[in-house]
Amino acid sequence: MEADKGFWLALDEVTRALRAGFSPGTPPPNHAEIEAAVTASGWTLDALDETAVETFLQQCHEATASFEAEIGRVTEGAFTLKVSADHMSVLLSLIAPRGGAKIREVDVLQALTERGVVFGLRLEAIRAALAAGQCEDVVVG
Repeated sequence: MEADKGFWLALDEVTRALRAGFSPGTPPPNHAEIEAAVTASGWTLDALDETAVETFLQQCHEATASFEAEIGRVTEGAFTLKVSADHMSVLLSLIAPRGGAKIREVDVLQALTERGVVFGLRLEAIRAALAAGQCEDVVVG
């Protein structure tokens, strides 16, 4: 992406590394252009490693050949559900995304349904956990 401006971004689907590249012959990008390219790609700015971005930008000014560098990492949100042995309670833990998609209420509810948990759900606890973006062992059922 953005190769016409002399720089581009690419996401390694295996490692989730966010890479930026630059080809001399065009003006080096600035921080705002990197951020704009990240958001235009659908990622959030928290995917960026600010130190790595600054290093990349400095290297762009010194480059005599095309190069790439890792400038961040994109991870999706994740969650786990722990159903107690007596099936009387369920604990939710959320891992916040970094640049990627957040967990949605429908994702949690679907996973609960798949585990046979359909009664006694604490929807407000689920919503509060999702609003916070991360949590550990919150009772949701």
